[in-house]
Amino acid sequence: MKIHGDENNTFILEELGKRIKDIRLSRSMSQKDLAYYSGVAQSTLIRIENGEGGNIENLMKIMRILDLLQNFDLLIPEQELTPEEIFANISKRQRAPKVKKIEGNEWSWGDEK
Repeated sequence: MKIHGDENNTFILEELGKRIKDIRLSRSMSQKDLAYYSGVAQSTLIRIENGEGGNIENLMKIMRILDLLQNFDLLIPEQELTPEEIFANISKRQRAPKVKKIEGNEWSWGDEK
């Protein structure tokens, strides 16, 4: 099923787990083998395939063994900037503004006299 972006996290995790499982099975690979070659615990792989989540590092390990790691480039594409945009970004202020102090509103515990 296609992920459009308006689905909830549970649905997306389940769909990604199903896709990993389908690819693993299409390559005639057992959970035990994928877990071993990826360095991910089999229980973690089972949770990921069941849509119960995992961390990105384990997902990368699994995708590497399934020869899918290059797909991360589609997930978050690199931003192509022109030289003008690069210069404009460098010259912009990179820090948050300082908080302005409000006069006459000094904070205290209330027990000072």
